[in-house]
Amino acid sequence: MHKTRRILCPTDFSRHSRYALRRAAAMARVSGAEIILLHVLSQTTPAGLNENSYILVNWRQFIKLEEEKARAALEREARSKLLEGVKVKTIVGAGSPYREIERIASKMHVDLIVISTHGTTGLLHLLIGSVAERVVRHAPCPVLVVKPIRMKKAAS
Repeated sequence: MHKTRRILCPTDFSRHSRYALRRAAAMARVSGAEIILLHVLSQTTPAGLNENSYILVNWRQFIKLEEEKARAALEREARSKLLEGVKVKTIVGAGSPYREIERIASKMHVDLIVISTHGTTGLLHLLIGSVAERVVRHAPCPVLVVKPIRMKKAAS
């Protein structure tokens, strides 16, 4: 049987992602695997602007700030009680989330991807698609998709 050495766990810092990370941490403890915690920043820029545009200069500053915030959040997560006793590497990526997840998984020779789904369906799913669904189709390794915890229904 193949031993899991590296588990990639993409996060958007939502409670759904944290739930997937909890699953990845449990598996890492059992197998002694390292968790690669990844957050992907969007790299879109305002169109039609030249290099010295005031808006573009501010946009670059904004992106730099977002990257710093993401690194800090990943480091906090890596030091959290949830990941005690687990070796963790943090990475901030940029671009299309599913493509970046696929790229990092290949580059880091990941054995497993543990990813959450937000559970969107219907029109919202049709419009924005599912990162998890695309990762399952394109990943270079097995993928565990963790469904969101069902919310308790309010008493009627």
